[in-house]
Amino acid sequence: MSPTYARRRQALPPLQKLNGSNYKKWKQEIDILLGLLEYDVALREEKPADLTAESTEAEKSFFANWEKTNRLSLLIIQNAMEEHVRGGIKKCDTAKEYLAAISEKYQKSQKVETGNFLSTFTTMKHDGTGSVREHLLKMVDVANKLTTLQIPINDEFIVHMALNSPTPEYEQIKVSYHTQKDIWSVNELISIFCEQEDMLKKGKTVVVNLVDNYKKKHLQR
Repeated sequence: MSPTYARRRQALPPLQKLNGSNYKKWKQEIDILLGLLEYDVALREEKPADLTAESTEAEKSFFANWEKTNRLSLLIIQNAMEEHVRGGIKKCDTAKEYLAAISEKYQKSQKVETGNFLSTFTTMKHDGTGSVREHLLKMVDVANKLTTLQIPINDEFIVHMALNSPTPEYEQIKVSYHTQKDIWSVNELISIFCEQEDMLKKGKTVVVNLVDNYKKKHLQR
């Protein structure tokens, strides 16, 4: 490894491997790394024509540089992929074609993945098994994954979906939400549900001013 490569590589955080769900971030990191190393010539320039006896020194130099950057770019890209992902990408002679093949495969799988996450998010229900906090955090996690896949899910929508997902014991929380003007954040919602869960565990089945008490307590902090 040359000193120049080492210095430039140290300027970047560790390169994450493409695992099928992080394409956008991975592609950004690959572009930055190849640009920093000045290997992006192979991405910006088409493959030069084969050299001939009449080729100029400039043409020979460009050909040699392009071949080098293309070969090293391919190695870097392939090394930055999980094995099971790399195995599903067709072999290409150029780094530019290889990145295009990765992008095409990702776009196809992204549609399937997005559909699966949307189906999961809109049908998630708390069946009483496990804590309500765990259930709500799973909903937030799926919403975050959808946002990463360019299907933004805002807090207000998460709150509405979450209010309809728990068991009937939490119905009073939904009633309280719909009868007041305030819009809760996801964190507020989780805290209120957890307080109700604690009350249920203690045998208190009636919610009395649960939301008002929560807000008063947190305003006093």
